[in-house]
Amino acid sequence: MRLPILRLPALPPNSKPSSAVALLFIIIFLVFIVILFTGAGLAINDIRWVIIITGCASSLALLVCAVWNLYRQRALDYKSSLGNTFILVLSTIPLYTGLYAKLWYPLLNTDIVVSSTDSVNNIRWPSIAVFQRSDWSSQGDLIGNMSKCYLGWYNDTAPQCKTLDPKTFGNNTECTCHELWYNNDEVIDEFEWMGTTYRYMVFNSPPWFLCNTPTYLLSLQTFFNSLLDSSTTNPTLSIAAYDPTLGMQKAFETGYTRMSLINANGIVAVNLGLLYRHNGDGTAAYDYNLSLSSSPNQGIVCDTTSNSTYQYPCHTSLFIQVPSFDRTTLTTQKAMGWTDVIASAGSFFSITQFIAWFLSGQAFLP
Repeated sequence: MRLPILRLPALPPNSKPSSAVALLFIIIFLVFIVILFTGAGLAINDIRWVIIITGCASSLALLVCAVWNLYRQRALDYKSSLGNTFILVLSTIPLYTGLYAKLWYPLLNTDIVVSSTDSVNNIRWPSIAVFQRSDWSSQGDLIGNMSKCYLGWYNDTAPQCKTLDPKTFGNNTECTCHELWYNNDEVIDEFEWMGTTYRYMVFNSPPWFLCNTPTYLLSLQTFFNSLLDSSTTNPTLSIAAYDPTLGMQKAFETGYTRMSLINANGIVAVNLGLLYRHNGDGTAAYDYNLSLSSSPNQGIVCDTTSNSTYQYPCHTSLFIQVPSFDRTTLTTQKAMGWTDVIASAGSFFSITQFIAWFLSGQAFLP
């Protein structure tokens, strides 16, 4: 006895293939599609195996069911519309299973970097850290309570930058910003990176500290003493520029900054290239490209080897500028998202539709 709920009113109950079996094919196909698109959204290994096992098992079961149904109803008139359903489901489920296992799942878990360019109207100055490696005697010995900061050219009589409107920070503006050296009263000895301990000074850039014009000059000075003998080179230090929104520790840990060695006894020009990176972990910040050039001093006045060679502390001057407000943005994303899987599945489905339309005989109906 046939169940009325499984009959399709538009087709005779005794058809070849069976309308009830065709309905079963459609239900199984829809269930498989739900599982497939769930896997597209989650893209984890457990779901991948569920899709592979479900796809293989249902394909085999439906194939056996189709062959048995056609054999039992071989004496009945063939209905091309139902044959189209059989062929469409039997071809689509194994096709989608293979595509998910070999194409979609790998791309759902592959990171790619997408690049774009734009221009910004202004930029917040980066924070700058100056490092002295504790176990390297040829590096300058940083001194606290002396570091300086200027916007524009050196002018100790200029007003403090924090008293001015940030919109006025342009080529003709001169102001002082010494207080933005976070630890100007002392050198911090506790930063450790890659198994090495550093002493450091930090210039912290607040949100209002803007660069509104390309090539506008930020001048930083920090002071040091040096110990020179025949076995040491001219004093060196390391600098790092990082996005103030991250903080120094996080900028190093997430790869948004790195140390660059400089000749401390001179003037170092630092040109900042604007690179904005979106990481896959959700971190988004500037990763500045530093272009360094230096002009060394002719002599060293801070050699502490003896009283005869020491005059007063040396200083390193950093001339920092942003040559251009053109910005490159790098975004880390998956090679394929769940919407891309749906679009790809739709394009392949149109192919299987054409094949089923042809093989079922519907293409030849008058």
